[in-house]
Formats: sequence, structure tokens, C-alpha cells
Amino acid sequence: MKTIKQIADELGISKDRVKYQVRKLPGEFTEKKENITYIKDCGINELLALLGNKSGNYPDKISPSTHLFTYNENAFLHEQIKNKDRQIEVQADQIATRDRQISELTTALENTTSSLRAAQALHAGSMKQLVNTSASLIQPEQVKATRKSLFQRIFKSF
Repeated sequence: MKTIKQIADELGISKDRVKYQVRKLPGEFTEKKENITYIKDCGINELLALLGNKSGNYPDKISPSTHLFTYNENAFLHEQIKNKDRQIEVQADQIATRDRQISELTTALENTTSSLRAAQALHAGSMKQLVNTSASLIQPEQVKATRKSLFQRIFKSF
């Protein structure tokens, strides 16, 4: 019989990881004395199987920097990666939609600008023609006759 701490030290893994796997063992493989949990020899073999060592022999000390992921941890990490991939795809679709909208708005703006320039040119041409037409209609004598002094304009009716 060995304690959780002894098994963890021999395997070179954390005590919490061993404790987590011990909870999965049936009660007949463990024994509790004075608030210390002891694992029986048959329980040690089951524990090693749960931890991934199916040979039943203790491996040489595993360096503390080496972290072996359990099946549940790997499944969780794979699920997280899938979620992130889905989020990236959604964001890529949103970016493509925004790019398409920007190009449509840019095209509409260019069309509006060219229409405005054409309208301004047309208006400038018609104004120039109107000025030329009205200038030819007014004779210089009419311009002189219409000019009045300030005094004449103030006292029109007198």
C-alpha cells in the first residue's frame, strides 16, 4: 500500500492529478487511515492504467517539465480549437462582407461624383450661354439710360 503522495513522487506527476484519478477507482482499491488515503497494490495497477501506463510497471522518473495530457484534457483542447476555428471563419466571412459593401459604396460614390461633374458642366455651359444671350439683348444705350444718379434714385417721383 502506498499513499497518493508516494505514487505522485514516483511517477513524477502532481499529487492533484493522482488524487483525481484515485476518485475514479472503486472503494475496494483504497483505504483511509487517520485522514490519509492509501492505495492497495491492485489499486495501484488500476491507477497506472488510468494514468496511461498500461504495463503495470512504474516508469523512470518523468521530468516535471514534461506534461502529459489526459484524454479529457486533449478532448477539451480539441474542442476549444474547433470553437476558435469557427470564430475565425465567422470573422473572415464578416470581413469579406464588409469589403464587398465598401467596394459597392465606392462604386456608387464614383458614379455620383461623375454625375455631379456632368451636371455642373452642363449648368456652367447653360449659364455662359444665358449670359451671352442676355448681353447681346441689352444695347449700350439702354445701359446708359438706365443709369441714374443716387439723387435721381432717391427722389424718383419728384
